[in-house]
Amino acid sequence: MQTAAGNGTVTAQVSGSENDPAAGNNQSSATVTVTGSTYSLVPSVASISPSAIQTGAPDTTITVTGANFVNGSTVNLDGTTLNTNFTSSTQLTATVPTANLANMGWGAITVSNPTPGGGTSQKLPLTYFTVLTIGLNHILYEPFSGKLYASVGSGSGTVTGNSIAAITPAAATIGTPVYVGSQPNKMAISDNGNIMYVLLGGANSFVRFNLMTQQSEFSVTPTFTNYGTPTNGFRDVAVQTGSPSVMMTTGRLSEPGLSAGAVHRY
Repeated sequence: MQTAAGNGTVTAQVSGSENDPAAGNNQSSATVTVTGSTYSLVPSVASISPSAIQTGAPDTTITVTGANFVNGSTVNLDGTTLNTNFTSSTQLTATVPTANLANMGWGAITVSNPTPGGGTSQKLPLTYFTVLTIGLNHILYEPFSGKLYASVGSGSGTVTGNSIAAITPAAATIGTPVYVGSQPNKMAISDNGNIMYVLLGGANSFVRFNLMTQQSEFSVTPTFTNYGTPTNGFRDVAVQTGSPSVMMTTGRLSEPGLSAGAVHRY
């Protein structure tokens, strides 16, 4: 396919099963001069950089990499043409206006080539994300409500410390923090999504947190035995599958590399 004006050469070669005493005359070429506008192939898009932009950002330049780009190719966002610059047949740059970056979500990036020929590429997503700043110690996803739960230490400067905070990812919002005790860290959620156990590093205890009422039910300070010496402190926590009232804590021992486990039922 001749896509640009210029000389186009076509070569033909023939062959046969019989003996050929003159093999040098089996091929012939012809050249024709092609005129007219450049014929554009359908472009393809391989990647976008950056592929995600923070909401509220100013006008942002993206680089689109692909194939079959021409001078006159345009980058489109959800079908709307962006201010586009041609770099090469494999690269374009375009400006995403800040008005498109107001909310979380994503937009479809495509590249269009002009006629004659031309066409529009397949879609690639450009993501719009939001950043939440929380001084957290641990974070868990709870699939029933679709929320994230964060244990917030006392040093947090953005959310009330010593609390559990529920985050709604789709809205990028943080719920009202609920106080649970000194230095909450590791958490574990029951498989029915009703109960969460939270280790309290500052009090060497744990608290049972009701996810349905969003309130603490009670706290417990268990004691492990470290070679005959009572001790406490925790390394991790887990909830038994199918039994939200059964949980296990792992406590630290002074002997290097060793820990003690305890099963609790409430």
